[in-house]
Amino acid sequence: MKMSKALPLLLAVLAGVSARAANPDFSMKLRGIAGLESKEGVRNGIGLGFNVGIPLSNSSKVDVELGYRYLTGDGQNVAIPSNTIGATLSNATNFQKTNVQGFSLRGSYSQTFGVDNLSWHAGLAVNFLKSRMDAIGDFTKVPGGIAGSWSYNPEKTATTVSPFVGIGYAFNEAGGLEANLIMDSYKQVTLTPAFAGTTVTPMIGSKNINTLKIEIGYTFRF
Repeated sequence: MKMSKALPLLLAVLAGVSARAANPDFSMKLRGIAGLESKEGVRNGIGLGFNVGIPLSNSSKVDVELGYRYLTGDGQNVAIPSNTIGATLSNATNFQKTNVQGFSLRGSYSQTFGVDNLSWHAGLAVNFLKSRMDAIGDFTKVPGGIAGSWSYNPEKTATTVSPFVGIGYAFNEAGGLEANLIMDSYKQVTLTPAFAGTTVTPMIGSKNINTLKIEIGYTFRF
């Protein structure tokens, strides 16, 4: 599903939930995202979410959140596949920088424990994320009259599901902190130089990424 079509659907779901809920609470969440490992240069990011909480009892509730995520990483000169023309990173460029961004719809259950202000939560996020690469290739300096250079921005979009668990602490009725572990999932665009005789062209593909990330967020309650 394209993100341009996903956003109206997500907004409709969020509006429908808030309209039907009895005594809902509303909040905005700002998150910093830290990856435990780098995937093709993509590791850390930020997130923003608008949340509707539906109380089930004095100690538990269900939350529905519409959010936006942006993940980015460092650009890098990527290793060149084995070839017969002598292209290496010493005489050619294969620069790639990838970012991942898009919307997500989260549903979770939470319950207080220990003290009233401390709670645990767990749920699923349905993601509508786009992976975009800034790619520069230059093989014209390879000895032997090689043809091949590009400045390209390939993209891949996919719908994925990510489970998450976490804890939250409310300072007061206006705000609090949360910490999550989420198994981030998305389809990452790939670019591989393809060699045919003395010509090099970019071959576009994709691969599924599943990687664990830590989220630290602050909650603003309305």
